[in-house]
Amino acid sequence: MNRKEKKPAGADELMKQAHAAWDEYDLDEAERLFKLAGAQGCAEAYYQLGKLYYYDADEAKAPACYRRAANMGHARAAYHLGNLYMDAECGLKKDMAKAAKWWRMAAKADIPEAQVNLGVSYQDAEGVQQDYSKAAYWYSRAAGQGKPEGMHNLGNLYRKGLGVPQDDRKAFELYKAAAKRGVANALFAMGLSYADGRGTRKNMKLAALWYERAAAQGQEQACCNLSNMYLDGEAVQKDVRKGMELCRKAVEQGEPNAQCNLARYHQRGKHVRRDIKRALELYRLAARQNQEVALFRLGELYEIGRHVPKSVSRALYYYRRAAKFGGEDAQRRLGDLYRTGKGVKKNLKTAFEWYKRAAEHDDADEDSLFSLGRAYWHGEGVAQDQALAKRLIRKAAKAGCKAAQRFLAARGLR
Repeated sequence: MNRKEKKPAGADELMKQAHAAWDEYDLDEAERLFKLAGAQGCAEAYYQLGKLYYYDADEAKAPACYRRAANMGHARAAYHLGNLYMDAECGLKKDMAKAAKWWRMAAKADIPEAQVNLGVSYQDAEGVQQDYSKAAYWYSRAAGQGKPEGMHNLGNLYRKGLGVPQDDRKAFELYKAAAKRGVANALFAMGLSYADGRGTRKNMKLAALWYERAAAQGQEQACCNLSNMYLDGEAVQKDVRKGMELCRKAVEQGEPNAQCNLARYHQRGKHVRRDIKRALELYRLAARQNQEVALFRLGELYEIGRHVPKSVSRALYYYRRAAKFGGEDAQRRLGDLYRTGKGVKKNLKTAFEWYKRAAEHDDADEDSLFSLGRAYWHGEGVAQDQALAKRLIRKAAKAGCKAAQRFLAARGLR
């Protein structure tokens, strides 16, 4: 009898053999078998070959394998290829447009990680045109599959009213669902919700509890906020040592608010030894991340020439940056400079615009209200309106603004 020729192994059998070889760390054999399976039209083989190259062999070959698998309809391969473009790995140049392209393919195939990444792309305008509605759509798709990062990110959009109707309660419920799954950012968001009383009743003890949970995972914003609570003894037993440990932990992770706080402590010699050089270094680190308080503090120091050479032009530079990112104090200070012509050409209209922006904050400071009211009283840069001026100045005086109180007293107003 003639012996029958052995039938070539099918793709499934080749894949089993390839994985067995990989488990034994026989990379050459695993590579050969994955290639044979791929030649039979197995997209999974090219995906696994890409993983083999990425983790254990020649990573520069990984993108081509992922791309080949993705072009054959392999969604996970498309997701990983997008990540390589985002992180500029395996010899690829960073290209967020290409990352978004591959994530979109994976997202449409219900890969939840790709849906989250694509949502972030639309939210932050990375590789695509900014579109909060599309960001919300993809976050919602991911959340519907139980992806906690999608829940958290969608919660942020509801909190801010971006792409969806503003809804603090909805945001809180999404944060809570993500927090139950251990997402550190969601744990922090729960603490913030309780601290602000948004979506739930304000409760600083519960805020501290959630911050503790987030801080235990190293969430830097939670470390910063919890640091402030321990230093002030707010809803927790005052503990300066623990407060400073948390502050430094947040600073080590590059948290800009913590950097600004520690700078202020070094500047004043509070909780730590006074160290102006370190304070300036920390203010500048925070300013590079556009932390508006740090920008404003640097502007103040340059304006008065304290610890740095006096420079009004440098002060204006920092004030403008702080104002751009919503710094009310900087907006009001710019109004003062344009009103008096200090370091800039006097311009009452520009001064009024800065005062108006400062006073438009939801929790506007009484000094901002007074500055705007004074502009309306005298008609400086705006049509005179003393009725409106009195309302603003009285509100400022009631809030404790001494200048507003003196202004009213000098004119026999109440």
